Amino acid sequence: MRRTILVAAILVALVAFVSTGEAQPAGDRWAVIVGIDDYQDLGKLTTARNDAKTLAQTLIENGGFAENRVILLTDDAAEPQNRPTLATMKRRIEQVAALAGKGDTLLVYFSGHGVTRKSNFNDSTSPEEGLLVPMVGDVDGALALSWLKDVLSKSQAKSKMLILDACHAGSAAKGVGGIAPSLVAETTGLVMLLSSAAGQVSYPDDDGTRSVFSKYLTEGLAGAADANGDNILTQAELLNFVRKRMTDWSLKTGKTQTPVAFPKVADEFALACLQPGAKVPIRPPAELRVPPGFKARAGTAAEPYSKTDWAKELVHEATGIELVFIPSGKFLMGSPVSEEVRSKDETQHEVTINQSFYMGKYEVTQGEWQKVMGNNPSNFKGSDRLPVEMVSWNDCRAFLVKAGGGLRLPTEAEWEYACRAGTRSPFNGGETISTDEANYAGNYVYGSGRKGEYRQKTMEVGSFRPNAWGLYDMHGNVWEWCADWNRMYRNWLNTDPTGPGSGTDRVLRGGGWGAVPRRCRSASRGKGNPDRRGIDVGFRVAVDLK
Repeated sequence: MRRTILVAAILVALVAFVSTGEAQPAGDRWAVIVGIDDYQDLGKLTTARNDAKTLAQTLIENGGFAENRVILLTDDAAEPQNRPTLATMKRRIEQVAALAGKGDTLLVYFSGHGVTRKSNFNDSTSPEEGLLVPMVGDVDGALALSWLKDVLSKSQAKSKMLILDACHAGSAAKGVGGIAPSLVAETTGLVMLLSSAAGQVSYPDDDGTRSVFSKYLTEGLAGAADANGDNILTQAELLNFVRKRMTDWSLKTGKTQTPVAFPKVADEFALACLQPGAKVPIRPPAELRVPPGFKARAGTAAEPYSKTDWAKELVHEATGIELVFIPSGKFLMGSPVSEEVRSKDETQHEVTINQSFYMGKYEVTQGEWQKVMGNNPSNFKGSDRLPVEMVSWNDCRAFLVKAGGGLRLPTEAEWEYACRAGTRSPFNGGETISTDEANYAGNYVYGSGRKGEYRQKTMEVGSFRPNAWGLYDMHGNVWEWCADWNRMYRNWLNTDPTGPGSGTDRVLRGGGWGAVPRRCRSASRGKGNPDRRGIDVGFRVAVDLK
């Protein structure tokens, strides 16, 4: 039986830094904050969205979190990429879990509906699983706590905290408290904080706009929990503060709600570096580093990965092409043998991208091509924002030379690394894809996906939400040329691979408007003669840091 509950979850990676016997903050602080009130089928909520926004503001203004490292996802967000659909939630959580280093703090907060149900509907003795429901309210497409466990276990963060504010007053559900302890037992370094003990419920505050537990949690993070006044907030200080405030609240109201933690939290784990009243500034574009021939995009900040003040987003001055910073790192290139309808040329292997680089935010448009080349070879016309197509690999090379500024084609490894943006699923949005997310042959499906619209033409770049690194249309619309000659992977060439020195075909990636969804997967590989032109073939650019 499905049982609806209200869940607020925080996953916090907390790092011990003990040199003088006292807790000290170390590394970067990352946060993904999710709040959902407006569910259609499961009942509207009143506190989740407000709790999420208040927490995000508190982390920035008082907790030492840089504004450009706090990602806020709410169901009322104006930008589609900031709305907590299942795909966006998974992509963001995977991203921050992958980016969190051994000295970093990682915080992911979820506030919304949750459910518990049997993991096997046909077996009454099967264990229950806990699910967090995204904004569309589809329980069958909810986020499993077991998935969270897997993501946390792969993170390099030394320790993690999972906080559940569940089983709220007025709900008939018993909550996920019986499921949660297994996550602690099986995941190294995981600490769990539950808003209430077994058999209790979690209450809203007097005016119904905040969860009492989250209200005191936020107060503590704002500095009230810093018991010794050293401006370093630890796990233990925060838990003790919340417990004391809720004890006082219980005595006042006659209601009982007692937060509990598994296992015991430690004083040496620093959660925040308190800066009461001090907002962490974003450096203005004039102070940011950019390659020659580029300028920082208006309103952008420093990229949050390397701490070297490179602009997060660039504009190529000669063409107007926009680019996004891609951090160096490691990833699994190719697909696992278990991936549905994979090809034999997708052997999975670890690849290192040693140098950060910039990647085109969009596929090169017809307007940008016209500006440089003075013509428009495309079959589909009608807008300068449509991707240029009917361009060969050699045509693209001529464009790049004429445009200048060091623009180049990405290598195949760079392309897949940037497409995945920290994910390992078939698509950067999850296990399947829909025509609400990309432009492809929607009369075909992948995995558990559903048929959608087959548009039979290109669409303006940026028509769908971007991946976790801010890149648009990495799946579908037009195939994209890469720099490499095509060949089977060589597993020993796993650091900045550039492909063979010669060949007959160049690599194509991403799939196009006419491609079936399996050909649009992150790992799927295409190829074409360097002189080939097609109405579904275009490209995007890259540039080195210099």
